Amino acid sequence: QAKLFSEILEGSRISFSWYREYNLSYGRQVVSNDNFSIYAGLGLKYLSGMAIVDVRAENRKLEAFSAITPIFGIDYGDSLKNPSATEQSGKFLPKPVGHGYGFDLGASIIFKEKLKFGIAINDIGSITWDGNVYEANDDTLFDMSSAGFNNYNLFQQVEDITGENGVFEWNGIVEKKVKLPTNIRIGLSYQPSDKLEAGVDIVIPVNDVSGNYEKTLVAIGLDFKPIPWLRLSTGVITGGNYGFNLPAGITFIIGEGTWEA
Repeated sequence: QAKLFSEILEGSRISFSWYREYNLSYGRQVVSNDNFSIYAGLGLKYLSGMAIVDVRAENRKLEAFSAITPIFGIDYGDSLKNPSATEQSGKFLPKPVGHGYGFDLGASIIFKEKLKFGIAINDIGSITWDGNVYEANDDTLFDMSSAGFNNYNLFQQVEDITGENGVFEWNGIVEKKVKLPTNIRIGLSYQPSDKLEAGVDIVIPVNDVSGNYEKTLVAIGLDFKPIPWLRLSTGVITGGNYGFNLPAGITFIIGEGTWEA
């Protein structure tokens, strides 16, 4: 009773992405008086894509594509047929297989140097993958044999998914344009004295592309300076891709903040 991949994998997702980001940002104070100050900023970025794999099955439909730098030496089996096939140049730096542009926008308000509020929308833009780009068909699976992954190094074992003998049958394409993992970030903090500051940070994913959070992340933090050269930090983080976390930190301050450890 063979079934389509979309039936077997219904509700499943495998995704990861790797790219380098070069960012040029500028911010300035736009309003200032005795009670509050307003700041605004813009960040422009160029993206160099190294790898992406995104496989999802929803509503009996399979969507799967990949583009991986040739430094990993994955054997796709049909490189001669792929219009976007590319080879590694050099031995050390991975050759990019995608390029894109994006920008960030943000603003913040400081009220009487005690209450701070900030909001930003990050990673607006897209990246075009144009090297070693493949899409998978929603084929019928009759049988398969695999030992599965034996560690968490996806790059080391990615050929089990994307290679010639992997799970899917891949077909080469010219390019694929993908949106960046856009998110909205909101922060609020209150500093009643020089010794104490508390804040909350919220990151809201705008889309569900590879690299974005699955759900909203909320973090609550607390900084306490009992003496001028010591800062104690703690908080609570929940949501995102990680569940519940309780971080804690100790910072030693030297030279009125010139050095920290």
